[in-house]
Amino acid sequence: MKMRKWFILCLLVVTIISFGEYLQGFEAEVAIYRNPALSPDESQVVFECRDWNPGMEGEYDSLRGSDIFLVGIKGSSLKQLTLYADSFCVSSDKSKVLLQTYYGLYLLDLAKRSTPQQIFNRFPEEILDGRYGSVIQVSWSPSGRKFIFARIIGDEFSGQRKYSVMDAETLEEKVLDEELGSFPSRIQWIDDSTFIYEKDNEILTYNYLSKKGELLTSGYPDEACTDPVLSPDKSWLLYRYKDQYKVRPMPIADGKFHGRPEKKIVCQVKDLPNWASEELTKSLWSGDKDFLRKIDYLQLQGYISQVKVSWSADSRKILIKGQRELWLYTVSDSSYTPIFLDSIPIAEAILTPDQSKIFFISSFFGDRNGDGRITPDENFSDLKAYDFKKNECRIIINHSEPAAQLSLSPDGSLLAFVKGNNIWILSAEADNLNQLTSDGGLNPRWLTDDKTILFTSNGSLVKADLVAREFDYLTIGRGVEPNWINNKQIVVKSKGKFWQISLDRTEVKALQKYPERTALTRGKKYEIYVEEIKLMPRHLDLTEVRVRDLKTLQSWVVKPAWKNF
Repeated sequence: MKMRKWFILCLLVVTIISFGEYLQGFEAEVAIYRNPALSPDESQVVFECRDWNPGMEGEYDSLRGSDIFLVGIKGSSLKQLTLYADSFCVSSDKSKVLLQTYYGLYLLDLAKRSTPQQIFNRFPEEILDGRYGSVIQVSWSPSGRKFIFARIIGDEFSGQRKYSVMDAETLEEKVLDEELGSFPSRIQWIDDSTFIYEKDNEILTYNYLSKKGELLTSGYPDEACTDPVLSPDKSWLLYRYKDQYKVRPMPIADGKFHGRPEKKIVCQVKDLPNWASEELTKSLWSGDKDFLRKIDYLQLQGYISQVKVSWSADSRKILIKGQRELWLYTVSDSSYTPIFLDSIPIAEAILTPDQSKIFFISSFFGDRNGDGRITPDENFSDLKAYDFKKNECRIIINHSEPAAQLSLSPDGSLLAFVKGNNIWILSAEADNLNQLTSDGGLNPRWLTDDKTILFTSNGSLVKADLVAREFDYLTIGRGVEPNWINNKQIVVKSKGKFWQISLDRTEVKALQKYPERTALTRGKKYEIYVEEIKLMPRHLDLTEVRVRDLKTLQSWVVKPAWKNF
């Protein structure tokens, strides 16, 4: 009996130790500081920060690469210089951009071209004490004067969400004290003080000035109401409930709903036998107008996740994309118009502002030959356009490499999209197709006219002038080997090129050659160096950036070691 107890105790101890080692190996994350360089006036230091996970066979995280930071010689004014764009959000008036990075959130003023404003940065003090995780959501108000952003307090998965509304000009922050819950979809503003959000299976409005809210619709307690999409004129709400989409009028000044009642417009059809599915499809696409007028709502085959809905520019119609089909729903008379039935799945679709055309991408990903192997040549996309006036669908690009991210210019004359990890521009009228980028491009977003477009390239945020064919780099994503050109400009190496970054305004320039000077680590007053720290029992090699006063020989830390367990 004693031997059995002893065996169980030993097993328990070994299990606890092994589990602890596993957690350390999985969660331990450090940052390696390298290549520090003093500014010519010896007032600032730039250095590399590279993420490292010892649990990943002791290798550097090659996917993240290095970020370049600047810090004062006394350890003050930490500033991130290379901003890798995980995503970006353009203001409603197209004058400002919120840039989300791994470390935080930055505001760029496209007109003033001032230095990117740090709204929130979690590196590294917040990470050390576990206060904040990353920014999880941002949204601009209709005027572009305010924005809301959400971040996590504590653990990334179980931590509390913290929401703040900020003035884009004064950067005055108002923290929302009320617990608004987790937002599965993007926050949407009704005006500059009121927005829509989701909580506890309900969709509600909230005015952050008056601190008053209003229930729009509820699926409480069992089913969630999700994915709210306001019409452009803010008069209708489109949302998802279980396996269906519904549309309802928005309340007006007196807080009551006006107009016709809520209506289910589309749902998925599940578990039908093949013959029934075929009969349903045949009936829907028979062209029988009487039949279409009689149906109460559209029944589409496939999963509801394959259905996408979007508003027309005038808020009168809804484009419905099913698994392989396109429909138009007219809100005023609840009528349905069949547009196109494809032979392969439709990935995404977009309706032009004048409602004269629908551009859509049909994509095939899988084992096309049925041999059990998936090869790159079996993945393809077709770009197609349906013309309402001609009542015809034409193929613009046939069986190309995968395409995605359709984006129409403000007047609908140009279509930007991504194909082969590069951005292409299509003239909607003449079908002229031009490749905009050759070294990578994603997430095209049009600005106020049809001449300027924003996109990301290798993590850098780029503004392109389509007429002059000029590329204006607003930020550069990650880099190595930082060095100083003068007290206001540094140079970094990124993606095999050298880039000059200005410290007093938003300006990044590609250099033909690297300036002929070595990184200054020892000046007349100070010496800068990186010192390694050994931690037991994990033997983690941490680093910290230190400065030594050459006159007094005193040294101090300007950037402490980052360890996140």
